[in-house]
Amino acid sequence: MNPKLKVENLIRQKPLERLTYSEQYSKGLASIIRATDDAALMYAEYMHLHLLMANNDEAALSVLKGTDDIELIISDLPSFDSKLKDMYSLKLALPCYTVAYLKKEPIIVPDYMYISPISINQLDIIDKYYTLMTAEGIKNAILSGRLYGGYMNGEWVGFIGLHKEGTMGMLHIFEKYRRRGMGYTLEALLINRLLELGEIPYGHVVKNNQASLMLQKRIGMEKSKGTISWLSKGELWMA
Repeated sequence: MNPKLKVENLIRQKPLERLTYSEQYSKGLASIIRATDDAALMYAEYMHLHLLMANNDEAALSVLKGTDDIELIISDLPSFDSKLKDMYSLKLALPCYTVAYLKKEPIIVPDYMYISPISINQLDIIDKYYTLMTAEGIKNAILSGRLYGGYMNGEWVGFIGLHKEGTMGMLHIFEKYRRRGMGYTLEALLINRLLELGEIPYGHVVKNNQASLMLQKRIGMEKSKGTISWLSKGELWMA
């Protein structure tokens, strides 16, 4: 079996948990470094991101052989996280569930709510409230059209966006508009926009973020059984 078929077979084994791998590979964003029947290592140059999927520790080691340095990696094998940290001097940053909206029908939202791309003039406000990304990262998200403002009757209530690898995130509701279902509505609006574009709306939710997991369930997202881990050599700033 050639490497391409091995990667596709591995993705089919856990389609939701390995959705990130599928999206990166199918869109030509990640290339295969090595693949066996039980593991594959890919690389997305645009993010300097390695992607490891493996069914067991031994298989993971086999595809990592010959890879001397890793700056950033996602792995779907939690039992191997400690080994990865030791091998490449990485920090375990974020164990996450993968969530995805797999329905075809858009979500019904009030017609007085909408999202629109953030302008560069709003950068300072975003930077003030969103602390998981550098100002430069926020600027890049704005300029690439990945960050959206949410509006209610023309009033700016918060923001939401897409990380560089395509996952939904960056959700923030300004204080005066909280506890009014705005988080649900902004995420629903982004899901609907992605559906219109023919994309699969999906994201990563940190394992212990119960509030976000409850929101994903309420909005109709399916959650993976297992987690993937983001590991980074330095501090992990979401791109």
